[in-house]
Amino acid sequence: MSYLISAVRNPLPGKTQQLLSTVVSDFENNIGRGIVTLGPTGIIIGNTPVESADALEKMHDAFLQGDHPAAASLAKQEADCSEPIRFLIREIVAQVDPSKRPSDPKYMQRFIMQSKPGEAVDLLDALLKNHEVSGGSFNITAIAGNPGRLIMTRPLAHFNEVRKATEMKGLREDFKSRGGVDMFQHAASVEGRVARIVYINLD
Repeated sequence: MSYLISAVRNPLPGKTQQLLSTVVSDFENNIGRGIVTLGPTGIIIGNTPVESADALEKMHDAFLQGDHPAAASLAKQEADCSEPIRFLIREIVAQVDPSKRPSDPKYMQRFIMQSKPGEAVDLLDALLKNHEVSGGSFNITAIAGNPGRLIMTRPLAHFNEVRKATEMKGLREDFKSRGGVDMFQHAASVEGRVARIVYINLD
Protein backbone atom coordinates (compact mmCIF):
# COMPACT_ATOMS: atom_id res chain seq x y z
CA MET A 1 0.00 0.00 0.00
CA SER A 2 1.31 3.42 -0.94
CA TYR A 3 0.30 6.70 0.66
CA LEU A 4 -0.01 10.41 0.06
CA ILE A 5 0.89 12.99 2.69
CA SER A 6 -1.10 16.18 2.22
CA ALA A 7 0.29 19.24 4.00
CA VAL A 8 -2.34 21.97 4.26
CA ARG A 9 -1.18 25.56 4.73
CA ASN A 10 -3.35 28.64 5.34
CA PRO A 11 -1.27 31.77 4.61
CA LEU A 12 -1.34 34.91 6.70
CA PRO A 13 -2.91 37.90 4.94
CA GLY A 14 -0.44 39.26 2.42
CA LYS A 15 1.85 36.21 2.67
CA THR A 16 0.33 33.93 0.02
CA GLN A 17 2.90 34.58 -2.72
CA GLN A 18 5.83 34.38 -0.30
CA LEU A 19 4.61 31.13 1.25
CA LEU A 20 3.83 29.63 -2.15
CA SER A 21 7.34 30.45 -3.35
CA THR A 22 8.86 28.80 -0.27
CA VAL A 23 6.77 25.64 -0.66
CA VAL A 24 7.52 25.27 -4.39
CA SER A 25 11.24 25.87 -3.76
CA ASP A 26 11.20 23.14 -1.09
CA PHE A 27 9.68 20.67 -3.57
CA GLU A 28 12.11 21.66 -6.31
CA ASN A 29 15.23 21.41 -4.14
CA ASN A 30 14.44 18.85 -1.43
CA ILE A 31 11.29 16.80 -1.95
CA GLY A 32 11.12 16.21 -5.70
CA ARG A 33 8.08 14.04 -6.40
CA GLY A 34 4.69 15.49 -5.62
CA ILE A 35 2.11 18.15 -6.43
CA VAL A 36 1.52 21.62 -5.00
CA THR A 37 -1.85 23.31 -5.51
CA LEU A 38 -3.24 26.75 -4.76
CA GLY A 39 -6.94 26.93 -3.91
CA PRO A 40 -9.26 29.88 -4.62
CA THR A 41 -9.21 30.91 -0.94
CA GLY A 42 -5.39 30.95 -0.90
CA ILE A 43 -4.99 27.55 0.75
CA ILE A 44 -1.75 25.83 -0.31
CA ILE A 45 -1.59 22.02 -0.32
CA GLY A 46 1.53 20.00 -0.94
CA ASN A 47 0.99 16.32 -1.76
CA THR A 48 3.95 13.99 -1.31
CA PRO A 49 3.78 10.29 -2.30
CA VAL A 50 5.22 7.72 0.13
CA GLU A 51 5.86 4.23 -1.20
CA SER A 52 5.01 2.15 1.88
CA ALA A 53 3.85 2.10 5.49
CA ASP A 54 7.43 1.43 6.61
CA ALA A 55 8.69 4.53 4.80
CA LEU A 56 5.87 6.56 6.35
CA GLU A 57 6.76 5.32 9.84
CA LYS A 58 10.43 6.18 9.33
CA MET A 59 9.37 9.68 8.35
CA HIS A 60 7.33 9.99 11.55
CA ASP A 61 10.28 8.75 13.59
CA ALA A 62 12.58 11.32 12.01
CA PHE A 63 10.15 14.15 12.83
CA LEU A 64 9.84 13.03 16.45
CA GLN A 65 13.61 12.79 16.78
CA GLY A 66 14.05 16.25 15.27
CA ASP A 67 16.31 15.16 12.41
CA HIS A 68 13.94 15.17 9.44
CA PRO A 69 15.50 17.17 6.56
CA ALA A 70 12.29 19.13 5.97
CA ALA A 71 11.92 20.31 9.59
CA ALA A 72 13.70 23.65 9.12
CA SER A 73 11.75 24.46 5.97
CA LEU A 74 8.43 23.61 7.61
CA ALA A 75 9.24 25.88 10.54
CA LYS A 76 9.98 28.71 8.09
CA GLN A 77 6.72 28.05 6.29
CA GLU A 78 4.65 28.08 9.49
CA ALA A 79 5.90 31.60 10.24
CA ASP A 80 3.86 32.70 7.20
CA CYS A 81 0.78 30.63 8.15
CA SER A 82 -2.26 31.70 10.14
CA GLU A 83 -2.30 28.32 11.90
CA PRO A 84 -0.01 25.27 12.20
CA ILE A 85 0.42 23.20 9.05
CA ARG A 86 -2.07 20.31 9.05
CA PHE A 87 -0.99 16.92 7.77
CA LEU A 88 -3.38 14.34 6.34
CA ILE A 89 -2.37 10.78 5.48
CA ARG A 90 -4.25 9.31 2.55
CA GLU A 91 -4.16 5.75 1.25
CA ILE A 92 -3.74 5.58 -2.52
CA VAL A 93 -6.49 3.18 -3.59
CA ALA A 94 -6.36 3.66 -7.38
CA GLN A 95 -4.37 5.94 -9.64
CA VAL A 96 -5.18 7.74 -12.87
CA ASP A 97 -3.93 5.94 -15.96
CA PRO A 98 -0.90 7.87 -17.31
CA SER A 99 -2.53 7.96 -20.75
CA LYS A 100 -5.50 9.84 -19.26
CA ARG A 101 -3.33 12.48 -17.56
CA PRO A 102 -2.71 15.74 -19.45
CA SER A 103 0.92 16.33 -20.34
CA ASP A 104 0.83 19.75 -18.65
CA PRO A 105 -2.11 19.83 -16.22
CA LYS A 106 -3.05 23.24 -14.81
CA TYR A 107 -5.92 22.37 -12.48
CA MET A 108 -6.90 19.66 -10.02
CA GLN A 109 -10.56 18.84 -9.41
CA ARG A 110 -11.46 16.93 -6.26
CA PHE A 111 -14.71 15.38 -5.08
CA ILE A 112 -14.59 14.69 -1.35
CA MET A 113 -17.20 12.08 -0.46
CA GLN A 114 -18.45 11.00 2.93
CA SER A 115 -20.27 7.68 2.84
CA LYS A 116 -23.65 7.11 4.38
CA PRO A 117 -23.53 5.25 7.70
CA GLY A 118 -22.69 1.61 7.08
CA GLU A 119 -22.03 2.13 3.35
CA ALA A 120 -18.28 2.87 3.28
CA VAL A 121 -17.52 -0.40 1.48
CA ASP A 122 -20.35 0.19 -1.01
CA LEU A 123 -19.06 3.67 -1.84
CA LEU A 124 -15.51 2.39 -2.33
CA ASP A 125 -16.73 -0.50 -4.51
CA ALA A 126 -18.74 1.94 -6.64
CA LEU A 127 -15.76 4.25 -7.11
CA LEU A 128 -13.50 1.34 -8.04
CA LYS A 129 -16.05 0.04 -10.55
CA ASN A 130 -16.34 3.47 -12.17
CA HIS A 131 -12.57 3.81 -12.18
CA GLU A 132 -12.39 0.51 -14.07
CA VAL A 133 -15.06 1.30 -16.68
CA SER A 134 -13.63 4.79 -17.32
CA GLY A 135 -10.21 3.36 -18.07
CA GLY A 136 -8.66 4.89 -14.96
CA SER A 137 -9.69 8.49 -15.59
CA PHE A 138 -9.30 9.57 -11.94
CA ASN A 139 -7.45 8.88 -8.70
CA ILE A 140 -9.05 7.44 -5.57
CA THR A 141 -7.63 8.07 -2.11
CA ALA A 142 -9.00 7.34 1.35
CA ILE A 143 -8.23 9.18 4.56
CA ALA A 144 -6.12 6.75 6.59
CA GLY A 145 -8.19 5.37 9.44
CA ASN A 146 -11.44 6.69 7.96
CA PRO A 147 -12.49 4.42 5.05
CA GLY A 148 -15.80 6.24 4.74
CA ARG A 149 -14.14 9.46 3.57
CA LEU A 150 -12.96 9.07 -0.01
CA ILE A 151 -11.48 11.54 -2.46
CA MET A 152 -11.89 11.32 -6.24
CA THR A 153 -9.29 13.44 -8.03
CA ARG A 154 -8.54 14.21 -11.64
CA PRO A 155 -5.97 16.54 -13.22
CA LEU A 156 -7.18 18.90 -15.95
CA ALA A 157 -5.43 20.71 -18.76
CA HIS A 158 -7.76 23.72 -18.70
CA PHE A 159 -10.38 25.27 -16.42
CA ASN A 160 -13.15 24.70 -18.98
CA GLU A 161 -12.81 20.97 -18.27
CA VAL A 162 -14.01 21.38 -14.68
CA ARG A 163 -17.20 19.39 -14.08
CA LYS A 164 -20.02 21.90 -13.64
CA ALA A 165 -22.91 21.44 -11.21
CA THR A 166 -25.29 20.92 -14.12
CA GLU A 167 -23.11 18.11 -15.47
CA MET A 168 -23.13 15.91 -12.37
CA LYS A 169 -26.21 13.98 -13.48
CA GLY A 170 -24.55 13.45 -16.85
CA LEU A 171 -21.42 12.16 -15.13
CA ARG A 172 -23.48 9.61 -13.24
CA GLU A 173 -25.29 8.51 -16.38
CA ASP A 174 -22.02 8.29 -18.31
CA PHE A 175 -20.58 5.86 -15.77
CA LYS A 176 -23.75 3.78 -15.82
CA SER A 177 -23.81 3.64 -19.63
CA ARG A 178 -20.32 2.10 -19.56
CA GLY A 179 -21.34 -0.56 -17.07
CA GLY A 180 -20.52 1.46 -13.96
CA VAL A 181 -22.75 2.30 -11.02
CA ASP A 182 -24.30 5.30 -9.28
CA MET A 183 -21.64 6.07 -6.68
CA PHE A 184 -23.56 9.07 -5.34
CA GLN A 185 -26.33 6.87 -3.89
CA HIS A 186 -23.85 5.72 -1.21
CA ALA A 187 -22.62 9.22 -0.31
CA ALA A 188 -24.07 11.28 2.53
CA SER A 189 -22.25 14.34 1.17
CA VAL A 190 -20.15 15.31 -1.83
CA GLU A 191 -17.96 18.41 -1.78
CA GLY A 192 -16.25 19.60 -4.94
CA ARG A 193 -13.05 21.64 -5.01
CA VAL A 194 -10.87 23.05 -7.77
CA ALA A 195 -7.28 24.23 -7.33
CA ARG A 196 -4.53 25.52 -9.58
CA ILE A 197 -1.49 23.26 -9.94
CA VAL A 198 1.68 25.31 -9.35
CA TYR A 199 4.15 22.41 -9.16
CA ILE A 200 3.97 18.82 -10.40
CA ASN A 201 6.58 16.08 -10.63
CA LEU A 202 5.29 12.52 -10.85
CA ASP A 203 8.43 10.92 -12.30
